[in-house]
Amino acid sequence: MENNHQLQQLSQRAERLFAKKSYAAAKKEFERILSLFPDEDVRDKIRICNKELLLQQRKDQIKKGRRLEKKGDLAGALDCFTRAAATETEPWLEDKMAQLRQRLEASQVASVVEQAAREESPEKRLSAYEIALAHGSDPDLMEKKAGCLVEMERYEQAIDLYGDRAPQSVQGRYDFGYALIACGRYLQGLTQWEPLLPDYPALFSQVITILPCLVRELARGACGYALPYRILSDPGISRLEKHTSEVAESLDRYRRYFRFRYLKELWHTEDYAKIPELLPSQPRLRDVPLLARLYLNLAESNLDYLKVAITCWLTIIHSRRYSSPRADAADSAQSPRSALPDELLAPLEEQIATHTRLGRVTPALKAHWQAERRWIEALAAFFTDPKGQSLPARQDSDGNSLFHRYDEYFPCTPTFAREFGLSDTILRLLREKKDAPNIDEQARLELHAGYSAMGQYMDWIEPGSEENIFNALPKGKNLDSEARYLYQRVALRCGINRIHAGGRHIRKFLQVALPLLETVPHLPQELIDLAYAETSEKVISSLSEAMEFLARHLKQPRFLEATAHCIGIDVQNLLLQGVSVDVVEKRLDSGLAIYPDSQQIQATRSLVLKGKNTGKINKALKSGNLLKAARVVRDSEDLEIEDMFFDAMEGFYSQLSLECEENEKNIFLNKLYEACHMVDEYHWLTEQLAEERMIRGIS
Repeated sequence: MENNHQLQQLSQRAERLFAKKSYAAAKKEFERILSLFPDEDVRDKIRICNKELLLQQRKDQIKKGRRLEKKGDLAGALDCFTRAAATETEPWLEDKMAQLRQRLEASQVASVVEQAAREESPEKRLSAYEIALAHGSDPDLMEKKAGCLVEMERYEQAIDLYGDRAPQSVQGRYDFGYALIACGRYLQGLTQWEPLLPDYPALFSQVITILPCLVRELARGACGYALPYRILSDPGISRLEKHTSEVAESLDRYRRYFRFRYLKELWHTEDYAKIPELLPSQPRLRDVPLLARLYLNLAESNLDYLKVAITCWLTIIHSRRYSSPRADAADSAQSPRSALPDELLAPLEEQIATHTRLGRVTPALKAHWQAERRWIEALAAFFTDPKGQSLPARQDSDGNSLFHRYDEYFPCTPTFAREFGLSDTILRLLREKKDAPNIDEQARLELHAGYSAMGQYMDWIEPGSEENIFNALPKGKNLDSEARYLYQRVALRCGINRIHAGGRHIRKFLQVALPLLETVPHLPQELIDLAYAETSEKVISSLSEAMEFLARHLKQPRFLEATAHCIGIDVQNLLLQGVSVDVVEKRLDSGLAIYPDSQQIQATRSLVLKGKNTGKINKALKSGNLLKAARVVRDSEDLEIEDMFFDAMEGFYSQLSLECEENEKNIFLNKLYEACHMVDEYHWLTEQLAEERMIRGIS
């Protein structure tokens, strides 16, 4: 009985503990019960307690592991999570352990790398980096490993290790460049060093030491000169450190050498667009042949170079043509322009034609092309005798060269002469020809003006700047013949400019140019051409006013005819604008007085008379004076006015039966008949009115 009572007490205490989830204490009580009374249910309870205790231990290990992870004890945390997983694992727990293992390995690798960084021996550092890299690829460690190989002078291995990847760090770039240079690949090494030079001036001294080797390397391939030239030309690099005068002079020689070879490289590869930036800001005469070919090539795709291409190309081909003696007598009879080899001028002409066809050529560029060609041909012709031989124009009276080393560039264009300081010499030559026998004085004055400082304004003035240009001209009563000619020629261009703009206040320019227009027959031709061109109403109005003024002084028949033509068009434009016939009649009379045989002025006269007669007819018809209107129609002898008149009469006739009383019809019918009979007695309306009069018995 006593044992049963003890067993009952143990059982009750064990169940209470079990219910409270005090599995450790419950397990002890269940084990005491089992020792007194073996029972399978008690054994099950013990197994449950063991299981719950293991789960509790698992939770405790997880909590401990998280605390240790937060403290940075990755190894202790991994041990806790591993013990927890031994009881029961879950996916998240497996991921956590894998993460901790990676972090632990990374920490161990970082420790190894940190220790290696303190090592002086590159061999030891290399070994440490290889161990670290065995755990996974790392670009930074790869660069450090390559750096060790460079220190150990294992340059080829270092280069292979870099492969095609450019190092990201400054040290990596330096090491890679050093390895390449050590292997004789100077250009590749310098490519790696270039980005470092602005921030690391000391590196430039190493660059200087490899320049002789770089020259030899590049000479074998004839390319790659852009990089060394760029480095030596960059003041932000080459001037970071002070150099002795000897070193500075040597660097300048290398810079000029690399520039020359780079220019040659670009030329052979036809990469013309990069060449201009290598040329000196002030072009040199010795470079003109190169510039002529260069700018002609560039102008094919870039219109900005066409102007200078025109100047250089024309100068080169003309100066070469006229500086070479003529061996063939038949050739010497040709004119300078026809003697010029067509194949030399053709490329330039083709380019200009192409750009013009595509609408790219501006008026200023067109004027430049025409002027440069005209002037250089005129200069060549002036210094060429009738037999085609070049006159001795380049020497003074003592036989000394006037052009010194510039002989090969005569003749040249005006722009070329101004650019290279040859204008004064050319003007001197022209002045010396003033009193020479058999010299065309008009041609001499024209050339002198064209090659003078303001001669460029004879052919083109930027619209709107006429006043400034005109005011800048030399003026006065004591001007010599050359200065006066220039004054008059530029004044003419100012006036023509104003005309093209459709402006007014042109007379002061033309007044200055008038003596020239009276004595030089070809100068008014530009105005004549403009009068016959299809242009705007504003331009015609301005042109007609200017030509009417000039017609008082210029009596060339073709100019007078063009003036009358222009006035006729202007009058027509005024009529289309609604200006009354009475107002334009005075302008018409001016044109008729200047050149009455002009077809345009006669056509305009007919138009004005038609308008004037139409006005009289309408006025007479409105007042009911049919006979007066009929007389105007008859006297005009204009079929169009006649048709208009009969259209009106037909309208009156159709309204006769609708609007007139019977006693008024006969009177009005008689007036209609008399008016129509006066204009055309055989018109169908006249005959119909006559028949109706007979029916009505009107005599």
